[in-house]
Amino acid sequence: MHKVFFTLAIHNHQPVGNFEYVTEEAYSKAYLPFLNTLERHPDIKVVLHYCGVLYRFFEKRHPEFLELLRILIKRGQAEILTGGFYEPLLPVLPEVDGIGQIRKMTDFIRSRLDYDPKGIWIAERVWEPHLPALMGNAGVCYTTLDDFHFKLSGLRDEDLRGYYLTDDGESAVGIFPGCERLRYLIPFHPVEEISGFLSERASKGNVAITMADDGEKFGIWPETYRSVYEEGWLERFFGMLEANKDWIQTITFYDYWRNNPPSSRVYLQTTSYREMGEWSLPADAIKEYEEVLGSLEGIVGTERARTLLRGGFWRNFLSKYPESNNLHKKMVHVSRKVHKAKLETRNSKVKTQMFEELWQGQCNDGYWHGVFGGIYLPHLRTSLYEHLIKAEIMADSVLHKGKLWLDVEERDIDLDTRSEILIGTPLMTLYIDPWDGGSLFEWDYRQKALNLVNTFARMEEGYHSKVHKASAESSVLKTIHERTTVKEEGLDKYLRYDRYRRVSLLDHFLPAHTSLSNFADGEYEEQGDFISSPYESAIRREGRDLMVSLKRGGKVKGISVNLEKTLTIKPNKPIIDIEYRIGGEGTISSIFGVEFNIALSGKGPGRYLRLPEPDSEKKDLASPWDFSGIRDISMVDEWLGIAVILKTEPAMDLWHFPLETISQSEGGFERIYQHSVIFPHWTLDASPESGSSGSGLSLQRRDSEWKGKITLSVEVINR
Repeated sequence: MHKVFFTLAIHNHQPVGNFEYVTEEAYSKAYLPFLNTLERHPDIKVVLHYCGVLYRFFEKRHPEFLELLRILIKRGQAEILTGGFYEPLLPVLPEVDGIGQIRKMTDFIRSRLDYDPKGIWIAERVWEPHLPALMGNAGVCYTTLDDFHFKLSGLRDEDLRGYYLTDDGESAVGIFPGCERLRYLIPFHPVEEISGFLSERASKGNVAITMADDGEKFGIWPETYRSVYEEGWLERFFGMLEANKDWIQTITFYDYWRNNPPSSRVYLQTTSYREMGEWSLPADAIKEYEEVLGSLEGIVGTERARTLLRGGFWRNFLSKYPESNNLHKKMVHVSRKVHKAKLETRNSKVKTQMFEELWQGQCNDGYWHGVFGGIYLPHLRTSLYEHLIKAEIMADSVLHKGKLWLDVEERDIDLDTRSEILIGTPLMTLYIDPWDGGSLFEWDYRQKALNLVNTFARMEEGYHSKVHKASAESSVLKTIHERTTVKEEGLDKYLRYDRYRRVSLLDHFLPAHTSLSNFADGEYEEQGDFISSPYESAIRREGRDLMVSLKRGGKVKGISVNLEKTLTIKPNKPIIDIEYRIGGEGTISSIFGVEFNIALSGKGPGRYLRLPEPDSEKKDLASPWDFSGIRDISMVDEWLGIAVILKTEPAMDLWHFPLETISQSEGGFERIYQHSVIFPHWTLDASPESGSSGSGLSLQRRDSEWKGKITLSVEVINR
């Protein structure tokens, strides 16, 4: 029997902003029992990676876990990998932040575990060809990626027998190919099947094989705690490795790397693991991919088909989800300000805290979506924005030296080749896009480090067709990539798709018969051409205040209409005044309304709509509401301790509805409340018989116009 040098590399991670009870459950069901089992098998060697969120959690809640790690390291049982401290996707970071995060993790491991890591975990195995230079600058020597990366470059299973060199600039690093087949076998198939697989791979000579995957699959993924620990799968697996140590040698990356030369040199394509390539595709492309893959599997077999057919790569998520692109470009913008502020302050505490906040805002999970909720989970996006806003607040405090200020710049922050308007005060940050409906696509309330337009549109996903036919799972244990379950019945009735990005300050002209349910379901006619269309913009200052005017000459049912909205921002108040003027020539009858998408901390107790009357009933955010003839309404979040107040003149009718999405997670398909849609509107009846009065509009005369005012403000309330 030839020899197998087997490396078991386990990556353990929880996102920035995840609920602590989730991390505690992962600790008790996966992280701790895995190490306890390993401790009982002193001949087994493994490679371990923990993200910075977990290291902080261990320090705070379970310091005994770090002590157990130190024991395993001293025994020679565990190699520890470094990485970006807050698990960022290194290829899409400013390089200086990527190097900084790696060095922070390396310093932590040295100081807390008395270990000097030589290898690195690449988050989500997202690889781009410039990474060797970054790795070299950060002082690491090797990493692991999936064998899928290698097969796309023409290598085959029989070629993958060690580690490979690749380079960029003046840095060369080693890459260990992780076996995708083992990812699906461990820990879901019988131990005997894995032993047989390793034996088959060793039948033609000595071979080094790596299984690199998530530690959560050992206890947290559905049904795995029962199988891995209660039924003893991991004990049997380690026992099998020990019983066959004459031909299976468990080994760390470091030990193999220092004692063996590389197999060859390789240059890998830009990609991640195979499933990520599929997830990053648009919905229609995913359906086509699955159809073609199924056909190809029938011709050349499953393994060969999956190698021949590739999907997209991670950066596609920035195109697939505008919300992801907004987060990413916000992060890059804040990084630039933080590094500028770093040069202008000598306060080391401020510098450290600025980067701590910035780097937490770079955690990858809330930027994309696959089998895990990711960007669909509001609490993850909220946390990312919170840390980025806090970093920006500190940077602005340095750059403005604590003075009262109001900044405005026209800058292409989202890199769509067209400039947006960025407004900043000590209390608020506003991002306005004149080219996309004159919309407000970010509104940061700095006192709570909260983006009130942290919204998410309903869009078609490639897996939505499975929602209609999902049924109860069988008792056969499956990986999270193979499961199809629903968390509640009737999810398919919530599948609705939006025509535009759900931001704020969107101008609608609707038929007079449109109902709240029509509007909420997207089943209505848009009579105007103002949504997503370009507006002319003008910026001026009046004393300490800033005025931003947005104009468009458009059409409503073929009639020429001129619309102007003017925002007034004050440097010392969290208030946005918006004045509307609508005029033109012709005869129209329409509902005119302005859409605001507002995200607080979610639905549930203490989150509600409230009218100003003392005895008014609280209206929960989980339900649609239709109000008539009101001038004032508040969205209250007692958990956050704030109220967002909307006032209008003249009196408005108002629709509210919760916007909910259907997405997949490791537990199955689920419905998620994203935010609330608030739609103040007025009936503009301009028929010759009706005349015009009050909030009505007559466009019969060249000088006629409708005027309205909307005031948005934020107040702190007692919890």
